Amino acid sequence: MDEYDYIVIGSGSAGAIVAARLAEDPDVSVLLLEAGGSDRTTFVRKPGMISLVQQVKQLKEKLDWGFSTVPQANLNDRRITYTRGKVVGGSSSVNGMIYLRGNKENYNDWAARGCDGWSFEDVLPFYKKLEDHEDGETEYHGAGGPIRVTRHPEDQLSPVSGAFLKAVSAVCDIPILDDFNAENQNCASIMQMSCSNGVRSGTGEAYVQPSLSRPNFNLQMRALVHRVVIENGRAVGVEYEQSGK
Repeated sequence: MDEYDYIVIGSGSAGAIVAARLAEDPDVSVLLLEAGGSDRTTFVRKPGMISLVQQVKQLKEKLDWGFSTVPQANLNDRRITYTRGKVVGGSSSVNGMIYLRGNKENYNDWAARGCDGWSFEDVLPFYKKLEDHEDGETEYHGAGGPIRVTRHPEDQLSPVSGAFLKAVSAVCDIPILDDFNAENQNCASIMQMSCSNGVRSGTGEAYVQPSLSRPNFNLQMRALVHRVVIENGRAVGVEYEQSGK
């Protein structure tokens, strides 16, 4: 039976980062378990291909858990697709690559209710640390981090999108600003994206791939965890099933 100092279940937006950061300490061993397969495929890495994945059942089954909501009363009882990545990088490998933080008041509310260390000012340095923003280092953005963040080129903005921005601003009485991840998030703005040079920037590519060269880091794919083993109130291991598909 293999033993590790840390076992991280799931290589998604959080798990990939946690495992990679833990493995920065050469004195500990880290096992990262992922139920899905590799993100090193054109269907993940090339922006736009994910739309094909969502339309082709066989592809969707490889990269997505296939969840949906309960019937929605206000949508004629339709079930809405709830995309969750079953692949290295998790949902960062199958999302629309729109880089949008939570509203700062969400974090401040958590802190006010007792979650020390979770205010917007507390979490902002970590957002900045992961970013390699095309604007460079600013009060609200970071440079040199693993996740590339770019803007949609304004000269490629369609007339329809420009008209939509103006309409939202007028109807909702909010300003048109150039950064919805800065001081004023209540605005209309052109999107920022977690991609660059035609390639997705997800946590699999940004955190897992560089960690694979570390001797203390082990990634196991197609590894579906069934339970965490608890002994005397302490997690001491996991039981998982691994397929070769």
